[in-house]
Amino acid sequence: MNRIREIRQQKKMTQFELARRTGIHPVNLSKVESGVLRAYPGWRKRIAEALGVTEDEIFPKEK
Repeated sequence: MNRIREIRQQKKMTQFELARRTGIHPVNLSKVESGVLRAYPGWRKRIAEALGVTEDEIFPKEK
C-alpha cells in the first residue's frame, strides 16, 4: 500500500491538483492512490516530487 492520500491531505492538496502537478490523469492517480493500479517508476518520482517527499516515504518497501 502507499501513503499518497495521507501525505496529499496533510499538504492540503486535492487529488486534481496533484494530478495537474504530476501530469498523471486524475483517474489513473485515483487508482494508484487506492491501490487498484501500481505506479510506474516514472510516476513514483513525479508524485514524490510534487508532494515534496522521497519515494520511500510514499511507497514503503514491501517485505
